[in-house]
Parts: sequence; C-alpha cells; structure tokens
Amino acid sequence: MENLKNVQSELKKDSGRSRLVNHDVLKYLKDGELTKDQVAVLIGQWYYPLANFPFFLSSCIAHIKETSIQTFLSDILHEELGCGDPAQSHLRLYETTMADAGFSMNQIVDVGAFPTTVDLINGYKAAAKRQNYAIGFVYATEVADLAMVSSIGYSVAKISGKTLKELPWADIHIKQEPNHVNNVNNSTDMPLSKKDSTEILESAQNAWRLWALFFEEIGTKINIPFKSIENM
Repeated sequence: MENLKNVQSELKKDSGRSRLVNHDVLKYLKDGELTKDQVAVLIGQWYYPLANFPFFLSSCIAHIKETSIQTFLSDILHEELGCGDPAQSHLRLYETTMADAGFSMNQIVDVGAFPTTVDLINGYKAAAKRQNYAIGFVYATEVADLAMVSSIGYSVAKISGKTLKELPWADIHIKQEPNHVNNVNNSTDMPLSKKDSTEILESAQNAWRLWALFFEEIGTKINIPFKSIENM
C-alpha cells in the first residue's frame, strides 16, 4: 500500500488544475469587459453544475463505503444546502444574487445547456457511482472552485456595480471554500493501493478537462479569445 500523501502531491502539481484556474477564459471573465448579455450566457450555463452539485455529493456519499469520507463530504453538502437554512443554500443564493444584479429568472434557470455543459454533468453523474472516481471529481472541483466562482463573480460585479463581497453567492464561497478544501484533503488522507491512486488522479484530470472545455464553449459563444487546452 502507498500513502495518499504522495498522491496528493501528484494532484497538487498536476497541470490540469493549473490549466483550468489560469485559463484564458477565466482570466477574461475577471479582467475583461463583457456586456450584460454575454454575462447572462455565462450564468445560465453555470446554473447546471451548481444545481447538480448537491445531487452529485449525495450520490457520492451513497456509493462510498468509507464512513470517514462520507462524513467529510457530508460537511460540504451541509454547507452547499445552507446549513439548515434553505435561503442560504448555494443554489438559492445564486438565484437571488443574480436577480439582484439585474438578471431575469429566465436568463438564470433552464436555459438550454451547451454540449460541453451536458458532458460535464454526465461526467459528475458517472463519477459519483464509484468511490475513487467520486473522490477525484470532488477533489478537482473544490481545489478549483474559488478560482471559477471569483472569475464569474467579478464579471457580475462589473455589470452590477457591486463588489465581490456584495454578491452573497460569491461571498459565501470565499467564507466556506477553505473548509471544503480541508474536507477533500481529509477525504484523500488514507492508505491507497496503486490502482486506487491512479483512478483518483485520472478522475481529477478528467474533471479539470471537462471544466476547461465547459468554459471554452462559453468563451466561443460570447467571443472571448482563448487558447484551447487541447492545443496546449
């Protein structure tokens, strides 16, 4: 058996995460100038993985046999769902934050999903059913989440005239993400076989790839220049 700390080192230095969090599209969302219609395309697609995430976590917990990992993921799920207050769930905060920023509900909810959005959701659904792949996807999500959320938040802030901390959906991530990252680190802190380690790493790499392609399709739709990860 090998200690997962070696795998954590591989996960942390994997180029897939850095390609995602430093992607041209994310940089442009944060630093560029977008119209309200362009931002609307972005928030309409983000709604899908956001709405799916509690279902994904619940499925992971149901398919994972390790009680300790169930506990760590349950803590993330508890915060995602508002810590007992539905109004503070991430999905509800997203809806109210974007409405307050001037977007209509039909720009936020049930907008037609792009093909890469569908691929991303299907990736989550498939990963949730097998322990190692579930761990890989959760890990990949949480270590990149704040970079993705803050980039979206900055694009919304510029349109609405608000600061990032004045956007409740973005602010809750700033407050809770350190705990989420701590939980995924705890979830991977266990002895692993080479097979287990390989599957977790491959799953995380797949998640980062699907996320990058998700943002690239959005970038194409709203005319953001970028270099594709498939050409890097």
